[in-house]
Amino acid sequence: LSTTVRSGSYPYTSQTSMTIYILYLTTVPPSKLIIEVNTEEPWIAGQEYIVTCTAKDAKPAADVTLFKGTCLSHSTAGLTKDPASRFVAQSSDNGRQVVCRVKHPVLSHSLETSIIMNVYFPPQPPVLEGLDTETVPAGTSLKLVCISHGGNPLAMLHWTKNGEVLSTSWEVDTFSRKASSILTLQVKPEDNHAELSCESVNQVSPQPFVLLRRLIVLFEPAEVKVLGSSKAIAGKTVTLSCYTTSSNPAVNIRWWLGFRELNQTVVTYTEGSNGGMVTMSNLTHTVSQEENGLPLTCEAFNRGTRYSKILSTPLQVFYPPQKVWIEGPPDGVPLHSRTTVRFMCFSTGGNPPGRLTWLKDGKAIRDPEKPVMSEKGVSRELILVLQPSDNMATYRCDATNDATKVLSVETKLHILCKNMSKIMLSYQYGPTFLKNAFSTLLNQCHVLMLLELSLSLYPGKDKNHRYHWREGLEIWNVTRKDAGQYNINCNNTEGQSNITLTLDVQYAPSVRIVTDPVYVDLGQTANLVCKADANPLILGMFSWEWLGEEEEELGLQDEDEDTGWLTIAEVTRSHSGRYKCTVDNGIGPSASAEVQLVVRFKPEIQKGVQWSKVASRGDGSSNAEVICQAEGIPKVHLSWAKNNVAMDFADPRYEERTVREGWVYTSTVTIINVSTALDYAVFTCTARNALGEDQLAVQLLSTSHPDPPSELKLVSVTHSTVTLEWNKSFDGGLEQKFRVRYRWPGSVSFLYVDVFPPWATTFTVSGLSPQTAYSFSVNALNAMGESGYADNDAVLTVITRESQRMPLHWVIILTVLGGVLLVFNSLGCYVGLRKRRGHSLAGTVCDMTFIPDLVPDTVSEALNRYEGGELINAAAQRTLLVDSGSEPGSTVYETYGDGCLYYVLISSHSSHASQETYQRRKDTADLETQDGAYNSVVEHHLHNYDYELPFELRGELV
Repeated sequence: LSTTVRSGSYPYTSQTSMTIYILYLTTVPPSKLIIEVNTEEPWIAGQEYIVTCTAKDAKPAADVTLFKGTCLSHSTAGLTKDPASRFVAQSSDNGRQVVCRVKHPVLSHSLETSIIMNVYFPPQPPVLEGLDTETVPAGTSLKLVCISHGGNPLAMLHWTKNGEVLSTSWEVDTFSRKASSILTLQVKPEDNHAELSCESVNQVSPQPFVLLRRLIVLFEPAEVKVLGSSKAIAGKTVTLSCYTTSSNPAVNIRWWLGFRELNQTVVTYTEGSNGGMVTMSNLTHTVSQEENGLPLTCEAFNRGTRYSKILSTPLQVFYPPQKVWIEGPPDGVPLHSRTTVRFMCFSTGGNPPGRLTWLKDGKAIRDPEKPVMSEKGVSRELILVLQPSDNMATYRCDATNDATKVLSVETKLHILCKNMSKIMLSYQYGPTFLKNAFSTLLNQCHVLMLLELSLSLYPGKDKNHRYHWREGLEIWNVTRKDAGQYNINCNNTEGQSNITLTLDVQYAPSVRIVTDPVYVDLGQTANLVCKADANPLILGMFSWEWLGEEEEELGLQDEDEDTGWLTIAEVTRSHSGRYKCTVDNGIGPSASAEVQLVVRFKPEIQKGVQWSKVASRGDGSSNAEVICQAEGIPKVHLSWAKNNVAMDFADPRYEERTVREGWVYTSTVTIINVSTALDYAVFTCTARNALGEDQLAVQLLSTSHPDPPSELKLVSVTHSTVTLEWNKSFDGGLEQKFRVRYRWPGSVSFLYVDVFPPWATTFTVSGLSPQTAYSFSVNALNAMGESGYADNDAVLTVITRESQRMPLHWVIILTVLGGVLLVFNSLGCYVGLRKRRGHSLAGTVCDMTFIPDLVPDTVSEALNRYEGGELINAAAQRTLLVDSGSEPGSTVYETYGDGCLYYVLISSHSSHASQETYQRRKDTADLETQDGAYNSVVEHHLHNYDYELPFELRGELV
């Protein structure tokens, strides 16, 4: 193509011409953009892939750029070669675009096409929810969630226990990109040490991810057994074993006898089933008579599972009878043959009661009377019809029981054999009875029982061989049955005569209680009645006695012939107990019987600050016990409410146990794993019986500092000591101690003394000056802090008594002894240093600072004194705070070491009275005895003595 261009101005005639040649080329935009990958499968993270972008039919060649978030490549390849890029797929590329952008001169804007990357990659390792600790109590229902985040595709999950598949189900959340599997597991003892695992895997995982947990299952023993016998003879030993089946952790075993713990035990632990431990405790205990009937208890408890179980059996102690005796005709009294006599063998004490056996000359007697049991013992009667063969025979009664020891008592018989011939009267005149013919009759009678009896007796014709006519009527072995009227008729050929006599047989009393026990309501009148069988019945033969420990006014005593009364008006609880009725008519021994008086009263609950508050941590890591103790007769029933709602003890978090001792009932509620939200409340205890009820509100709260003590009072005072007493208050749920604060006129600050022992509520402050007014107060401390002072910061002012001075000769003696001891102390230190200087190891460094102003006789006294020369209380000496930081005072400290004893004068001044201060040098065995070492040691102690003291000796005077 050619063109002519002319130039010039018209109508000018001259012209210039130029020919321009233009070449036209063909330009074509891309007809299609194509992105290709060298695989049709999903991409796998970590592998390399080739991505090609082609701009077809573009003339000239298009400018092609590949993007994956950022530019991958830039190519200006020709028409016959497509641009391509190599790269490694990452898990973060999943779901992202690969963009191909093309620019061409013909196009006003660039062209783009893209593909979405689908990259497979493994999931993350699984995590576990629902198992905060690997220690789990048996019976717990676990809900475990295994979660695996990420992965394409999302993970597949399954649970196994000890290699056995438990679950293969799972859920996926595509939005959150996670897979989860829930396993509900009821924990059993068999699961102890089980390996619980959750596996996560998908198609591209090189190997499964495994989450492994080993369970530690806490389980209680299935059974507790006591092996062995709880029976033994006094002085012998019982051997028992308390055995528990497998548990985790191992069960602890304690033995109790009554309320006393027994420590003569050997405990062994062996491996049991399910990975637990078997506990066996072997007890060896020497029993005594006093322990008979006490409960012997094996207590098995597991702190890990809060398990507790007790097995109790009464201890049976066999001991022999305590006393054996025979009642019957006394020894040495002749007895006539063919006479019936009764011997009664008595045995008291012993466990079990004694077995009584009668023997004659060492051989057991057949068919004696059966034993008769009573509250105090056992008796067995032997009835004999005496024969001539019984003369000089020995009858013995043996008492024995399971204790094997035999107690015996015996009696020897003397038998008289007489010819019972007839007696003929040969009087030739009518018989008459002299006034004193039977004067000897009553004097020969034995008194046993009263019975009316009429008897007509003729000499020589009576069949009863106990009656004899020999210068009068004689009756042998008189009994109660012999009492009554006797009609005696005497006749001969000259006539007859009659006389009637009354025989009164007097005997010692026996007594019985009409009603036992006697129940009476509080404030009412009690009547105790006993009846006597005695002859004669005399006025004043009844007496009553209170058998309690403390003296008690008996009340009104009255009697009417064979009945005695004790009347107690307006009875109180102190009247409860045993009373003894004694009858004495002057014939033989007196007789007694006991009766129990039971005063019934409505329940009364123990109250006070120590009962109305209980403190415990509320973080679920501790238990708390709420205790209610009530007294009452008849039986008391205890119930509980929390915030006025009746408590349900089926809830495993609450346990209740009631113990009865006599008429005292103690109910203990244990709150397990105390929670602030659930358990800080008011627990109300109600005690009821047939006569009424009583209540106590107990507040469970958090541990805190203690409440102030109360009722501070003076017990005694001397010239140098003051004894104080107070009542403790609520301890804040922690162990508390007490501190006494005092001062005197002119003192610049208070002095504090820690009470020793810390829990005591009576304390003697010593080392005081005579005739000085001291102001005392007391407060309580525990780990949380301290309380205010007692009785709203009240001050108790006490003036000490006048001093009694030591005699002068004692002062001189003590002064001399003090000087001698000081000299020997110095010599001992010097000799010790000389002996140790050649040793390679450092010995004890002894240093003595001579104090010109120090009087020797004050050395020993100064050790027990502080400001004013006052004696330090011996019990509180180690806890007295004596360091004064507010005044230029002296300081006294005692320290003890293996080496020498030193006294170092720090300073001396007088504020309340003259004060001298000394310090004992501490053990310096670790210091070398080189020249100049003494001064450095002294200087070190002078600056740092307070910090080197035991904790209880540190402190300051404030």
